[in-house]
Amino acid sequence: MLSALRSIKTHEILLVNEKAQFLFHPDPSKAFSFEFDDNSQTLKGEKFNVWKHLSMGINEKMEFDQHNELHTAQRIFFNGINDNRYLGLVLSKEKNDVLAPAISLGKNAALIAVVSISLSLLITLLVIRRQTRPISELTNHAVLISAGDLNETIPPSHKKDEVGK
Repeated sequence: MLSALRSIKTHEILLVNEKAQFLFHPDPSKAFSFEFDDNSQTLKGEKFNVWKHLSMGINEKMEFDQHNELHTAQRIFFNGINDNRYLGLVLSKEKNDVLAPAISLGKNAALIAVVSISLSLLITLLVIRRQTRPISELTNHAVLISAGDLNETIPPSHKKDEVGK
């Protein structure tokens, strides 16, 4: 079991007993040994809020602590729920590691939005230009005719819309 815990690299994993003594810690010097004394580090000393929730059996909400870590903890009882003997499993992850996928998604969504808006604007401008070009040409010919250039001719249009008729 301990080798399986050591192989997990995505989270910091702590395994503690009901006295907050580390049975498994990424730093082997903090893990429980039979020479455990009162000065040894415990979950109670290292992550007090996590220990408080774990020891009281409170389902904690997931939030970042003062060290920018996200923690979740669960009690695993030996002999039923009323037994005071249990293992505590604590999973921790750095804030940057937790938020990295959301930040990446946000950047990708912003990029997609910019590209989509740019393409929409370009297509809109092309459609508007295509629709208004015949009217613009007619206006230019009409201005030349009204200025006295009677040799100006309006080229025939093969379109079947209002301008072509």
